[in-house]
Amino acid sequence: MNRQNGLKLGLGLVFLAVFNAVFFIAGGTDHPKSVWLAYAFIHIAYLLLVATSFLVKENSQKVVMGMPLYTVSTIYFALSFVINLIFVFAKPETLTACLIINIILTGFYVASMLTLVMANDATQAAVDRREKELMYVNEASGRLKAMQESAGDEALARKIERVYDLVRNSQVKSSQGVHNQEMNVLRMLDELEYLVESKDPAAEETLREVEKAARERNRMLQYGK
Repeated sequence: MNRQNGLKLGLGLVFLAVFNAVFFIAGGTDHPKSVWLAYAFIHIAYLLLVATSFLVKENSQKVVMGMPLYTVSTIYFALSFVINLIFVFAKPETLTACLIINIILTGFYVASMLTLVMANDATQAAVDRREKELMYVNEASGRLKAMQESAGDEALARKIERVYDLVRNSQVKSSQGVHNQEMNVLRMLDELEYLVESKDPAAEETLREVEKAARERNRMLQYGK
């Protein structure tokens, strides 16, 4: 546990210490079951709030209905604290009302958390898929741009620029069917980089092959092959 987490835990224990001190000093230990149930749910709600502060960073984008996860936990704790404090003072003889209200409140809280997990998983999967699709265009165009800038021959640089524009303006969305074609383009770029660096005349022929493969990749996407 690092220093920051230790301070968080210490700060969290302050509330429990103060609450329990007031609870037992002012009320003693002779209470009906409903009070002890309310007492237990206050602790549960607070411990969940503290746990959330450890699990979720302040800048987290995880939200439920537009609210950060920590805010959801804070609202749950605030409602639980107020509602159960009423039961502590009211001291009802039966625990039915206290139990039903807390079950409903906790149920809403758990449902919010499950909604968050599912929504976050779906969002992360979409982000991962988007990054994978961007990989070909970003990597290929970046490498071509670097070759264009390092090419000593102006005519070759213009030809590289043409292929760069082709790749840079290519459809970003990819598919499993064109994956091999994309890998083929990237492999040929390895050879092209070497040829451009060594100023080998064969670079122009390899560049034409790269352009041909890049156009074929775009054609396959266009016609769904």
